[in-house]
Amino acid sequence: MSFLLSRPAASPYLHGAIAAVILMALSLINGYAFFFIDSHSYIHGPIMAMKFATGADLGRDWPDPNASPGAAAAPPAASASDPLTSDVRKDHAYTINRSIYYGALAFAGYVLSDFWLTIYVQACLVAMPIALLWFVCLGLSRRSFYVTMLILAAATTLGVEVGLIMPDVLAGVAILSAAAVFVYWSRLRALDRIFLLAVMAFSALSHGTLIVILAAMIAAMAALSLAAPALRGRWAAIGVCVAAVAIGVTGVKLFDKALEVATGHKTIVMPHVMASLIWKGPGYDYLVARCPQVGLEICNGLSRLPQYPDDFLGADAKHGVFVSADLPTQVRLSSEQTRFALGVLAYDPVGVAAAMLKAGLQQAALFPVTSLKVTPEVREVDRAWFPPQVAARIENSTLARAPVLMDVVSAAAYVSAIASVIALAVLLPALARRSDREARLLFAFNGVVIFAYVVNAFVCGGINTPVDRYGARVIWLLPLLALVDFAWRRANAAGTSADR
Repeated sequence: MSFLLSRPAASPYLHGAIAAVILMALSLINGYAFFFIDSHSYIHGPIMAMKFATGADLGRDWPDPNASPGAAAAPPAASASDPLTSDVRKDHAYTINRSIYYGALAFAGYVLSDFWLTIYVQACLVAMPIALLWFVCLGLSRRSFYVTMLILAAATTLGVEVGLIMPDVLAGVAILSAAAVFVYWSRLRALDRIFLLAVMAFSALSHGTLIVILAAMIAAMAALSLAAPALRGRWAAIGVCVAAVAIGVTGVKLFDKALEVATGHKTIVMPHVMASLIWKGPGYDYLVARCPQVGLEICNGLSRLPQYPDDFLGADAKHGVFVSADLPTQVRLSSEQTRFALGVLAYDPVGVAAAMLKAGLQQAALFPVTSLKVTPEVREVDRAWFPPQVAARIENSTLARAPVLMDVVSAAAYVSAIASVIALAVLLPALARRSDREARLLFAFNGVVIFAYVVNAFVCGGINTPVDRYGARVIWLLPLLALVDFAWRRANAAGTSADR
């Protein structure tokens, strides 16, 4: 396949910038961005930070979800005559689960373009790494690149993900970038390496699960670098991935410290793991057997358990053990989460492993986008949490008028995922049987991405709880792999990439 790399690579950044518009097609059809219940929390972070740092309230029209204890997950009571303003409140424990770094992208996009800039940047963060893989790493054609982008936009969840004001799409971006850096390090130019490092670092800054996924990928890469002859000597590439994780961890720590200084007390880490272990069974059994002797705050809520994790954390503001608690209780529940998890693991390691395996498998096959529908309940929340003009645009969007849009996207995603699994089942063994270096590298790229897909399922579904969004954010990687492998096979069979 060396002939594919004999010509100068097409400009991946230019083609990525053009292809990003293709990925925005569903947002353009919708007439606006897509939102989830947590979108408001991300946008509000930079508003709060700016007011604390400068005194300027850039979000006077944005209701404050932190106006009262427990309000972070329930819509605040706001009205046009008595709007809630942004503030840093000394009597409220803020969480670090909502990245201010992603929030800066979301809020800047709102201020500058009513979210269209955010959508375009997210589309570029997807399209440019794919273009680097396509042109620089594999030397494939422009025609096959644009056909692939059209298929991804039309037949997978990617069209929704790039338009969703949440950091979800960055999961697939981080996985794709790390795999490309590791497998095709020698073919990437200095600019490409710096760009992919920046993409991975921003992804790690945007969601804590991506730090865990990248760390798992680094461990797998190190093993491959030691064991696989075609991948030896990739330590510089691994170092770039380590640097991205380090930036992510440092950024989270800095944000945590800044909030502690601003509020006068430590931030809260939402007890997702605690809620998950209780709902899955082993955590509840542990509490029944060991409370009150174990001395955990969660024992005081045992009579209301088990609860579905969303209800526990925020959806049920009246009965949810965590969300309905006062500030000191929330702080204690947050601080004892690690001790609780270790206690449950020691009490029933087999039960924990079985529950995580079951949930991880469920998560791997769970990826509809129907939770983004604008239902009557969502409309009510939007009116309370968003400025009136944003809520009005959401209500006037195509999705609000035709909720079936998400059913269509979900059905297409399942069809394309099943077709991709079948295609990969044919293409990957054929790659594995080849002895040339190009085939081995592409096989390794597939393996690293699929490994990360599985890790995403077990991090999000196994450690946390299976949620459709966690699957939808990465399922488009499987059709991408199938399309990459098919395009490479065709170019290899033809012996040319003349239309580049």
